[in-house]
Amino acid sequence: MIGAAKWICVSSRWGELKRPWRKTVRDAVERVLTEALRDMSPACLSVATGLLHGGRGVGTAENRIVKLKPETSNRQAFTLVEVLVIIGIVILLTMLVLPRLAYNPAKPERIKCVNNLKNIGLAFRIFATDHGDRFPMQIPISNGGSKELSNDPTLVWFHFAAISNELTDPRLLLCPKDILARKEARTFERRRTNTGLVKFAENSNLSYFVGLDTDETKPQMLHVGDRNITNSMPTRFTYGTAQVGPLGTNHTQIATAGWDQNVHKHAGNILLGDGSVQQFTTSRLREHLRSTGDTNGNRIAVSD
Repeated sequence: MIGAAKWICVSSRWGELKRPWRKTVRDAVERVLTEALRDMSPACLSVATGLLHGGRGVGTAENRIVKLKPETSNRQAFTLVEVLVIIGIVILLTMLVLPRLAYNPAKPERIKCVNNLKNIGLAFRIFATDHGDRFPMQIPISNGGSKELSNDPTLVWFHFAAISNELTDPRLLLCPKDILARKEARTFERRRTNTGLVKFAENSNLSYFVGLDTDETKPQMLHVGDRNITNSMPTRFTYGTAQVGPLGTNHTQIATAGWDQNVHKHAGNILLGDGSVQQFTTSRLREHLRSTGDTNGNRIAVSD
């Protein structure tokens, strides 16, 4: 029945049917369409509706075929040149925008801090080469070291002044991210000459802590690092407070060794005994303290 209805919809012989038959066929089509509505395509249904209304607007078979064809668009596609121009503009915009999105102003400052620590490590190593593989913190003042001052937190800067011949530039002792109450020293000279330059002579000229028991034979020991290091036990360290003491080795509590939000924001750079510089998060710092090989509990002196 459905097949008959579809045949009637597309038949080109409608005009040849005699009038008495037209009403009969129209009634038959109406009944068929009522039953087969869901099975018929919209185009076929439109033709059948026209038939039900006496064929008005339907026309011949050729006209019906033309009307069933989809309308063509007058819009033209992009030419090859236009496509290439659009691609070029997109690439240009990408090159201009992506570097700005990826730029992190803190990254250059962190890199400079790492370079500072590498230079400090090199200066300490040169000093040790000339002093029996020992650092200033293990050598008396009379021999060019700073051993007697190891327990004085107000004189942390003196451990670095001992390597002034090897380091030469005191500006390397300031981290560019450490701006709280810091003064950039321009000379290690402490005589009355060069009075126009800030002399390296106090903790405010310093951004780093120093490991008091650093040994070249123990490469994982803490040597020098950012002063925003924190701790609660066995010694309490707080950013901006001078302190000397051990960090400890077994850190399993949240309130123990770590970093605060100052300087590098809950992270820090540390120069190790082997001369390498690494960035430590709080969790990584606690893990590292368990394997430094420091039998004195990782003693450090932190400037205020």
